[in-house]
Amino acid sequence: MQYTPEDLRARVEPFLDVLRDGVEEGWSHVPKVQKLLRVDPNPWSDADVVRRVARDRLLRAIADESNVGWTMDETVPNSGIHLLTPDSTVRVARGTIDRVPCPGKSKAKAAFYAQDDLFAQLSFEDLDLGFETRQMLNLLVLWSVDDFDAATFTIAVPKGPWRYGAQPRLLASLTISPDEPTGRFETEDDDGRDLVARVDREAEADPEPGAAG
Repeated sequence: MQYTPEDLRARVEPFLDVLRDGVEEGWSHVPKVQKLLRVDPNPWSDADVVRRVARDRLLRAIADESNVGWTMDETVPNSGIHLLTPDSTVRVARGTIDRVPCPGKSKAKAAFYAQDDLFAQLSFEDLDLGFETRQMLNLLVLWSVDDFDAATFTIAVPKGPWRYGAQPRLLASLTISPDEPTGRFETEDDDGRDLVARVDREAEADPEPGAAG
């Protein structure tokens, strides 16, 4: 199956703004935590702060809205963020398209990367969430923060696990940056060859005069 930028963006659209606000707010607290604890910057502990704040904001959004169109697996330990939508199961982690985290030795992560995760086999009607379903897909949503404290997200579709240091095995990926009018979309053709495209979000939103609606 071929994936498009529009498809990947639509799958994360319901929760992306809340996640962005949570990540950026969490990142703003990192220097305060470092100062309070008198510790140097550390990528692991810094990410823990961001994840804890972002998870809290996502849970608040679920509690505040009668139907936000997505929910969270609250059983995940260590402030992990696993989201469930009508068409996707999502794991949120720190990373970029150049640094996609590998599943390591975790069998659960390996199954998720292989697109045969248990959630992908469930019908949301069985979960009594009132969602309509379509083809389920496991997504990685990777966050990073730039020098201006603005979050960039990469939506990656894994096609199987890989070892640390190896080339990530992805069906497609889309990078959404807050300060650029374009996003970077990568996928494969039917023969497995890499295809890369720049996606102009402004052009998509504002078609040329006279264009068909």
